[in-house]
Amino acid sequence: MVITMELKHVILRGETYFFRMRVPQDCVEQVGKKEITYSLQTKDPLKAQATAKEAAQAWAAKFRRIRTPLHVLVAKKAGLAVVDETEPPFKQGLIDQMERSLPKIIEEPEEHLRGRFTHYTAIIDRIQRSDHTRSFDLPELGVGWPFSPPISPRQDRQRSRDLIEILNLLCETVANEMVSPPTKQEAPQKNKKRVSAEPGDKPAAATTERHNVMDVAELMIAAKKRIAKTDATIRADIRLLQEWNRDKHDISAYTKKDLIDFVQNCLPYIPVNITKKKAYEGKSLRECVALTKKHPEKYTPISYITCGNRLVNIVMVFNYAKDQLGIIPINPARGIEIPKVRVIENGPKGFTPNELTAMWAALQVVKEDVERKPSRYWATVLSLYHGFRLNEVCSLFLGDVYEDEDGVFVIDVNEDHATKSVKNQSSVRIVPVHPFVRDQLGFKSFVESQKSARTDGMLFPDVSFVESKGYLSMVSNWFAKWKLGWLTPEAQYKHFHDLRYTFSQAAQNIAKMPDRHAQEITGHSIEGVSAVHLGYSGRLKPAVLLEELQKVKYGWETVQESPGQ
Repeated sequence: MVITMELKHVILRGETYFFRMRVPQDCVEQVGKKEITYSLQTKDPLKAQATAKEAAQAWAAKFRRIRTPLHVLVAKKAGLAVVDETEPPFKQGLIDQMERSLPKIIEEPEEHLRGRFTHYTAIIDRIQRSDHTRSFDLPELGVGWPFSPPISPRQDRQRSRDLIEILNLLCETVANEMVSPPTKQEAPQKNKKRVSAEPGDKPAAATTERHNVMDVAELMIAAKKRIAKTDATIRADIRLLQEWNRDKHDISAYTKKDLIDFVQNCLPYIPVNITKKKAYEGKSLRECVALTKKHPEKYTPISYITCGNRLVNIVMVFNYAKDQLGIIPINPARGIEIPKVRVIENGPKGFTPNELTAMWAALQVVKEDVERKPSRYWATVLSLYHGFRLNEVCSLFLGDVYEDEDGVFVIDVNEDHATKSVKNQSSVRIVPVHPFVRDQLGFKSFVESQKSARTDGMLFPDVSFVESKGYLSMVSNWFAKWKLGWLTPEAQYKHFHDLRYTFSQAAQNIAKMPDRHAQEITGHSIEGVSAVHLGYSGRLKPAVLLEELQKVKYGWETVQESPGQ
């Protein structure tokens, strides 16, 4: 299957294809949004791709017509109101030279623009890795790299950061002038014949199509809506894999041995905040890992849980290449265990009975402020009694809570809004509200009061959307501080997600809930039920789930079990 970059403008939601295109930063103010998203009204992938290509060309033409003058964009990128003489001389010189060169650059044909994009990204990559083995000339900026003559390590690092910032601006400008913009990870297609053969070299194999692992990651990201922070993490994990394997780009070139080496010898030793701390500035990944191995008490490695999350991202990308694109026969990242050579495991997951008692008492104080900050109280309660993920409960809209056709008061977890996202398809579900939460705690009354005051919008008016983190950041930050007041010091490793563990444990050990019911309520994949069977039978109705859900209790409830809705 051929990978085409036009696919990044097509996403699948349910069975219908949607068009999605990023609005250039300098056009956001005029367009009024950061992303263009709408239904292509077709289930045919070929028709969707053709329609999306035409739409992308039309939008690109519109962006070119309304683009903000470059000096305004430069000022915003630099965090300034205007670009003036207060800018550092080196950076100001780059900006001035770029503005003089851009009028000619943007008139170049697309193949020349694509070549420039590849050239600029290659330079950015070498600067970030402090690779001085090859020099580059940038007449359009009036500089070359490595800098000659060097000034001092500190000033040269700052000059490098300035050059990267301006090159990124150039990349964005060049990409916006192209009908089919490339990704920054797009590798140049060059003739890679060797100048001379080494003894023992095998004859060159027939040319085969190559697929950049970062391009595969971009396709996977474009196929499903996630919060920006998750997308950035996936890209970062793939970059780490590539750097550890000495910039191996072709995904089909990765072997099981490569992945085992990365997981066992690199992943558990990646330092915390490797891209942010000055101690790792200018060092390669292998140098940073060596520091962590030698002095783990000084250079703290990432946690075992973070290791697992990074490995999951890599497995997903290879899975996408195998199952969706068909460009590799097997997933070499599957079935590899992370070594626990230096891992200090956290204690048990979920809250203990004593911790729950302390939390419930503290929650009554939170309830006193529920009119001003309703998300804090209700997100905690709903997650404790239904096992919701934090982003799921915080991203509820008024229309997501209602009575279904059977009269059951339900919460509809979906991704039916441009700013909403779910972890996977199993996460899309309709869950009945626990009777204790609905009636005794007054959740139904709360929802009705919100709907009487507003006709649309968020269920919790104190929650706001953050592009990089979705809807969860405000409640997440609050919970991290709130738990300090009732959770013992040795249990401070627990966080909001432990409410989900607590519900699962209560469903299993207290309610004796069947696995199928628990998996549908929590949004896990349903074990033992094939997709074909699920397509015929559908999910369990909320009324059926309610019969088991109401058996979940923690000891402070006074509501009686009933078949009530």
